Amino acid sequence: APSDKFAYLQVSAAAHSMYPQILGYGDVAWWPDGLGAKINALRRFVWRDVADNDVVLFLDAFDVLVFAGPEEVMTRFADMEARSQRSIFFNAEEACFPEFPDICNAAYPKTPDPRWRSLNSGMIIGRGAALRDMLRDPVDDIIPGSDQAWYQRYFLRHQDSVAVDANCTLLCTTKGIGAPFGVDLVGRHLENTALGSRPAAVHFVSSGHWPIWVNGTPTTVLHDVFSRLYPSASERLLGSIDLSFRIGGTHENRLLSLRGHGRRKYIRLMGSVLCLKCTLGSADRECAYVPSWTSEPCGDLAILLLATSQAVAVAAAVVAKRRSWLRALPCVRSRGKLADHVV
Repeated sequence: APSDKFAYLQVSAAAHSMYPQILGYGDVAWWPDGLGAKINALRRFVWRDVADNDVVLFLDAFDVLVFAGPEEVMTRFADMEARSQRSIFFNAEEACFPEFPDICNAAYPKTPDPRWRSLNSGMIIGRGAALRDMLRDPVDDIIPGSDQAWYQRYFLRHQDSVAVDANCTLLCTTKGIGAPFGVDLVGRHLENTALGSRPAAVHFVSSGHWPIWVNGTPTTVLHDVFSRLYPSASERLLGSIDLSFRIGGTHENRLLSLRGHGRRKYIRLMGSVLCLKCTLGSADRECAYVPSWTSEPCGDLAILLLATSQAVAVAAAVVAKRRSWLRALPCVRSRGKLADHVV
């Protein structure tokens, strides 16, 4: 389905005079096992539209930011190609996936920094001829372990022609920003401070694109970086809360669109719902940001529950006092009746 998350790639690429072509739109695909279709979409493109000496940069659509233009990408690629004598490079990450015994084992190639060791199929750059050689035949649309299992096995069998960008010269992955991740935002670039490089494209893998809560507001590491680099585009494209429905290709209606104060109020409601879920034992990963009732997302709910408990306590005291008065009242009436009878 269409997603506004394409803004991350489109806006950052266009800012560097690069204009992505979408592949596989409308194909049936799902994570993880349904991503054989992703391989076939790239295969159709390189066999139909790419010359032997062309260079193709293939990027995931929803969790990548671009930091360099075509000339810089071509210069770095040519240098990597000449030094390594390889013509296809994948971005690398710390975790080896999928954890199949023929892939993730002690024989897996080592790199200078283990945080950028294992192949990740979310970013690929290569010469047309080498890509066509790799993608000579169609693959099954359904592959256990995702497209990455297929690429991993190809890489392990063809290390003379395929490599991972272990130095983040062109392609890099990260789960976060700061010293623990070895990646920092310096000016308008992401720098790999651990390896001393400035990658041309950065893939925000796993927790890098998962929801986090900062100062009572949901965001992601990816979105935070994008918002700092492109604040106007971020607010315009991703700064609202929308509820809409679509009927085929003919009708689309927006039922709700919240910005500014309305958006902030809705986020406070989201925080209260999340707080309630987490305190009731939910295993949602966002519960990591709601460790107790004093957590910021719990603010409104905590105040409401405190006010409710105080109101209940006051009501209970009033009821108890009334019952005490009512128990005493019949005794007075019975004595009055007895006196009347004696008279």
